[in-house]
Amino acid sequence: MRFDQLNASVNGLTEGLRIHVDRDSIATINTRPPATSDDEVGFLRLTTWSYALLFEAGRTSFGLLLAVAPINGNDLALDKHKATLVAVQQLRTWLHHNLGFDSDRELSIRRSVSEWFLSSCGATTPTSRDHWKSCFTRLCTDVEELVSYCLDVLSSIMRSTEDREQVLGTWRLRLQRDWGAHRFDQLVTDSAARLGVQLNARAFRERRLSDWKHYLESIPESEDPTPRMERLIDSEVFDHQRAALPLGATDLMRELDLSPGPAVKVALECARAGFDSGITNAAALVSFVKERMQAPAEPSGRN
Repeated sequence: MRFDQLNASVNGLTEGLRIHVDRDSIATINTRPPATSDDEVGFLRLTTWSYALLFEAGRTSFGLLLAVAPINGNDLALDKHKATLVAVQQLRTWLHHNLGFDSDRELSIRRSVSEWFLSSCGATTPTSRDHWKSCFTRLCTDVEELVSYCLDVLSSIMRSTEDREQVLGTWRLRLQRDWGAHRFDQLVTDSAARLGVQLNARAFRERRLSDWKHYLESIPESEDPTPRMERLIDSEVFDHQRAALPLGATDLMRELDLSPGPAVKVALECARAGFDSGITNAAALVSFVKERMQAPAEPSGRN
């Protein structure tokens, strides 16, 4: 199997999806395709390109197509294509990350990739041009067969006069809810501007993205998800801003000439009280803490 044959199959599926489902059902792949088929570089590019196809450009569409009951009742074919998804993901991780041996997960990926190489070229790790060519051909073939299977599934859906509109309607709705990271970044940027907070939108989004996507999927289909996501992100940006004092214990010790001890804890508590009241400037907060700590203590009660 050559890459141009795989690419032709992808073009056919892309055309069918964009005509019958939605223009955004599969995005354009901008990853550089392989130029060779018998070396490590060519295999790396093929793996990266395949990952971009299956897990980025067409993530939602491939997920839906492979969730349909197997056509002609061929469970083994469907299982094989799902295994190809896993193999592409693991190969990409193996090629692009510094996997170690201490983590059970990393060791499992290493073992699975090594077994994939063994079954593809007869070596636990490819070392020769013949090895890389065999691996390239295997991956090309497996991905092309997956794509061709998905095209058959699409054709089967389109032939079904009873279920077609319901399936396509659900599909289009899922595509509308499949927000890219950049869309969340824009909501974070807008929220920070509304609240007067300075933060790195991408860094703020990275560790929250999975939870946000799950929340997005939970919003009722009849409801516009954007206002709900705006409120959620406003809340998290506000909590982030509220939790981050513009100065710490070392700053207070220096500004107030404090020694380590209970007084530092008191100063931090004062700083938190001032920050929660709306004082966000560090210098103004230091002044607030000085005044609070220099004020005479109120009598605890009457004799």
